[in-house]
Amino acid sequence: ARQATVFAIGDPDQAIYGFRGADLSCFLDFANRRIDNVPVRGLALTRNYRCAPTILAAATALIANNPRHGAEPPQAMRPDQAVIELHRAATAAAEAEGIVARIEGLTGGVSHFSLASGRGDRFEHRDAGDELGFSDIAVLCRQRLQAEPVIAALRRRGIPVQVVGDRPFWATPSLAPFYLRLLVLAGVASPAEQVRLCATLPGIGAATIRRLEDLLLDQPDTPVSELCRRLAGPAAARLAELFAELDRLADQWAGRPAEEVVGDLLSAHTIAGEAGRRLALLAAPYGTDLAGFAGFLQRNYEGMEHDPRMEGVAVMTVHAAKGLEFPAVFLAGLEDGLFPALDRPDCSLEEERRLFYVGLTRAERYLFLSSAKRRTVHGKGRDFAPSRFLAELPGELVTRARPEARPTKSGGGRKIQQLSLF
Repeated sequence: ARQATVFAIGDPDQAIYGFRGADLSCFLDFANRRIDNVPVRGLALTRNYRCAPTILAAATALIANNPRHGAEPPQAMRPDQAVIELHRAATAAAEAEGIVARIEGLTGGVSHFSLASGRGDRFEHRDAGDELGFSDIAVLCRQRLQAEPVIAALRRRGIPVQVVGDRPFWATPSLAPFYLRLLVLAGVASPAEQVRLCATLPGIGAATIRRLEDLLLDQPDTPVSELCRRLAGPAAARLAELFAELDRLADQWAGRPAEEVVGDLLSAHTIAGEAGRRLALLAAPYGTDLAGFAGFLQRNYEGMEHDPRMEGVAVMTVHAAKGLEFPAVFLAGLEDGLFPALDRPDCSLEEERRLFYVGLTRAERYLFLSSAKRRTVHGKGRDFAPSRFLAELPGELVTRARPEARPTKSGGGRKIQQLSLF
């Protein structure tokens, strides 16, 4: 062990896992330690190849307000400039609609309404030929509940959404038989998942499953399909029939596109509607790689991870976005009390500022910052001031929207003063 080399890497400006017990001092003090009487050698990684200079300058100015931060400021290596826009909406719903309008402008529009109304017109600050795809865009929030209005607005517009971090819709009990059969068909199901599939069969009771689990515990290397044959009574025949059917389908569907296999399996289980449509959309990018698609469902069963192959706007918390990057990022719900989350008993303003820094530095070229004057929290409507962190961004780097008046209907009538969206 004396010949071992210790290598530690981290960013003190992104130390955002205090809720898991992480302590920033562990990182800051490491450089002053001696290991086997050998001083630690520090190497500062200061070149940033992700963010345009404007975005990195704004983030650096923000984090400088923390008493403890990185000793050397990062240097932007990208030559291109960025757009940073700050918007304030009247309500959370209005904020969400504004975000959707901006996304349609960045991508060239998607729906008939957006094209007819001009909402999908080219974003005026976008470079010629710099049209983005939906997978180039992320919407980040401090808390998951803040994302609900945005998710709903995106789906109303027909824009595909990838919600990261949530337990996925295919983890619901109604889809369990489909999900587990797909894993077996693709050859990726674990023994425990095969036993769970057996438990979904009508007529298979708890006693049979316990017996099967005992057999698996004694003979872990024996296939579950073989163990089922060792059960007594009608259960053995029913389970043997299940695995025989899956073997037959696996041979019959071999080499077919995953989207078609999913469609046929959904039809066999009379699963239709929104769930079926979403599963087919998820399967399409995998082509004939059924095992790859089944593995994706399996990995994300407890909570969705970001998949860069999916063509959809990524919506997630800032915590979930650490390590990711996108050409365009929307930081939404930037209200004081929510970001920073001052109502939380464990709130640390320094930690919240580091989290805000992470959100800013996920963006490569386009950064949109938004807040709502009024938002419903825990069933009650509340008024909020903009996040105090917004005031820490250099004003010359940020374009701020101005309130404008819009009539409720054409042809006269009372005008409502509405804050500008996007």
